[in-house]
Amino acid sequence: MKVLAVILCTLCQSVIADECYKKVLHKYCLGGNIQQQMQATPRFIKQHRGERLGLIFPNIRGNHYVMSYKRQIYKVLLAYRPETNSKFKELKQLLETKYGVAKDLSYYPSYVKNDAARFGAIRRGEGVARWQWDPDKVWRIELVWSRNLGLGLVYVVNELDKLQK
Repeated sequence: MKVLAVILCTLCQSVIADECYKKVLHKYCLGGNIQQQMQATPRFIKQHRGERLGLIFPNIRGNHYVMSYKRQIYKVLLAYRPETNSKFKELKQLLETKYGVAKDLSYYPSYVKNDAARFGAIRRGEGVARWQWDPDKVWRIELVWSRNLGLGLVYVVNELDKLQK
């Protein structure tokens, strides 16, 4: 009986690990298996640290980053180049049209009062633009613009992301 329970538990974990919560760009399966992603999209740069694995897919408009923990994809980041205020606004508008109002998690120095000052603060590393949509309890979307990251659209599995902190 104990052996049967172990087998069933193992089967349940593999089914959960292969679940696709959201298909990003019709390529990346948020919540899916990283090994399957590597087979489906063979051109990538691989970075490995413990149970974490990151794949970088070079793209002419900005790299795509796929991160996994224990072989399950928990984050897909789409980086945009060049980083412009108009591209940020365009992406924000598209997301608001599809997912509604977002939470503004941005932060800037107190002297920042307009778009030009926000843009300057981001470029200097003094501020970050961060908007978050929660279309599902399992995953979220963040539009982020910072000096370190650049301009990026991030799809995240909430529970797996918590394990990374």
